[in-house]
Amino acid sequence: MRARPGTWIGAALALALVAGALGGCAAATPQDRPVIVGAIEPSQGIRPDCADIGCTTIAPALLGTLAVLGPDGELELELAESIRSAPELLAAGVEGPSAEEDPRVEIVVREGARFADGEPITAQSFVDSWRRIAGTAEDARTATLFAPFRGYTADPEVDLVDSGALEVVDERTFVVHLERPMADFPAELTLPLFAPRTAAELSGGGDPRDPAASGPYRVADGGWQPGERLQLVPNPAYRGPRTPRNAGLDLRFLGDPDVTLGEFLVGDLDLVAPLPSSRWSGAASVLGDRIITGVLPELIAISFPADLGAFAGQDGLLRREALALAIDRPDLASGPLGGHALAADAFLPRRDGEAAFEVPHDQTRAEGSWQDAEAISTFTGSLAVVRIGEDVPSGVADSIVDMLDATIRDPVEAAHYVSEGSYRAATDPEVEDHDPRGVLLVRAVAASPAWSAFLEPGSLLPDGALTGDDAELLAAVRDAGSYADARAALEAAQAGLAQSLPVIPLAVPLGAVAASPRLADVQLGWDAVPRWDAIRVLD
Repeated sequence: MRARPGTWIGAALALALVAGALGGCAAATPQDRPVIVGAIEPSQGIRPDCADIGCTTIAPALLGTLAVLGPDGELELELAESIRSAPELLAAGVEGPSAEEDPRVEIVVREGARFADGEPITAQSFVDSWRRIAGTAEDARTATLFAPFRGYTADPEVDLVDSGALEVVDERTFVVHLERPMADFPAELTLPLFAPRTAAELSGGGDPRDPAASGPYRVADGGWQPGERLQLVPNPAYRGPRTPRNAGLDLRFLGDPDVTLGEFLVGDLDLVAPLPSSRWSGAASVLGDRIITGVLPELIAISFPADLGAFAGQDGLLRREALALAIDRPDLASGPLGGHALAADAFLPRRDGEAAFEVPHDQTRAEGSWQDAEAISTFTGSLAVVRIGEDVPSGVADSIVDMLDATIRDPVEAAHYVSEGSYRAATDPEVEDHDPRGVLLVRAVAASPAWSAFLEPGSLLPDGALTGDDAELLAAVRDAGSYADARAALEAAQAGLAQSLPVIPLAVPLGAVAASPRLADVQLGWDAVPRWDAIRVLD
């Protein structure tokens, strides 16, 4: 049955009448049928460097990578047999320059790795694919991800082999030379962007609607019917940690979100991925616990311009502490963010350990910290809570103004500028009657699961905002001898940031899917994309 656009609410009411029947049909053992998914059709097929949401949701099912991230952020090798940094190579007795002289990563491709069509996956497969993508990058995200490679520039003429970034050692071994040490570089290699491609695809002979699969699934014969569906089946050539626990994926492209949700509610779909936020809100009371959420690689925070004198020094630290205590983060997540976010408990959106930012909402302590700051220096004028563009909803700024107005006893106002340029022009101290600089509401978005995407100066952290101790702690993460050592160092770095507060984490936005009770083990990855291979069908 296919619901007409706009009729899914009626379908939901009908479903409520038979909820007991739907809820009681789950069997105890997995069934040998594909997962039926309401999805968004990729606009230009499946390519490692695609950016549209249809492609980025489906690509991980087809494209294998050197490593993958487990549910808790641990690194698992997939197409790689080993990934070793310069410190690890030196510790193993491999001769070579120091990590400072030549920050490098040696990668050995797993023996016997093959594409679904039987072509071997070699070191050259990766080098040629990365070389092609870097030389044809047309978006800022791709340029950001290749920025750590030695000699990379956002120039169509760039060649990662000629620049010295990529070096093939033998059929299965290649080396990546970086601009500087980057212990979390293996996390970047989990992205489909760094998947290998066949010689035919690199020569222009491949079909993006039937890519040569290196991941856990392949396109079924005649499986892509444009405008209708894409059928994926397990890839028999795949050997890795993502072996499917289902018989495949039957992705239906219904176009209209209301039609898609309507078919889910009457039982014709097992999963809707992604669930649009607008439909999530409208259907929450009906969907209930069938909505499964995951953190997006984003963080909403308050940032302090490095030259904002009132928030510098010891008095500035007390004022930053006062703001952190005055803001009710759970209330922001459930109120102006509509329940589509979690209160931030770290300086990263991913959950890589214990909470690193546990500042309670405490108005009394907030008032005390502000008064202690006033005893050192007097805050003059009004405090502006500044939004630039529409990345952060206006309701978030309004709520923060209300919370601060009740605490700091000084004028607080919300300010909005359409662009960075208009903000700088309006707050230029050389301009008579210029606007107050204020504190900035920012929404940082990471291009990869690497920690440096958030914790490098100039990303989430404002340039010049770090203390010497913080810079040292973050350098220990970057320069760690291994990925595992870097994860441990990250905890200490975040603990330091929680004391110095160069930014105040507020909320982590969520992505969502809708899953039928017929499914088990529906998990979302670091970017809220389903872990397709983990899903089991129960009936």
